[in-house]
Amino acid sequence: MNARDMSGGTRSGRQHTNFVTETRDYIVLAIDGVGDVGKATVDAVSGILTHSIKGTRLAGTELLGLVVDTITGAAHAVAKVGGEVGGSAKSIMVGALKGTGQVSKVGAETVSTSAAAVVKGASEVGGSVAEAAKGAVEGAIEAARDLGMSAEEAASPHCSRSRLS
Repeated sequence: MNARDMSGGTRSGRQHTNFVTETRDYIVLAIDGVGDVGKATVDAVSGILTHSIKGTRLAGTELLGLVVDTITGAAHAVAKVGGEVGGSAKSIMVGALKGTGQVSKVGAETVSTSAAAVVKGASEVGGSVAEAAKGAVEGAIEAARDLGMSAEEAASPHCSRSRLS
């Protein structure tokens, strides 16, 4: 499966796999041995997205594909260091929305696609899908005020439907 299958982007499967792996490895380094794993995860995910989007003309499905790949890499990183993705879902979501919001407009589609990616990432590594869904909603609510959205908009049913199935 390539990135287009998941989010409509145009990157090849190899580019998708490489970015996910690079993201995973970067986040593993960022959270391994750190006292506050949540903050380290938020900062690493946000930093990756801000750096990756800045200076590009990514929009629409290509932008969403990059967000999905970053979230997938983060989920794999948490699992690689022995963490539970469900427990880190809120931090992953906050980081993804914060990083995207620093260089692009975040709307309902970004929130819903990000939430779906968190849940799918948890599923891929054998994590708790229910905890990941709960954390994704909590993360969307926490990030909402910085994104110019209400908590209700960020956590509404249209924002939590899976776009990756």
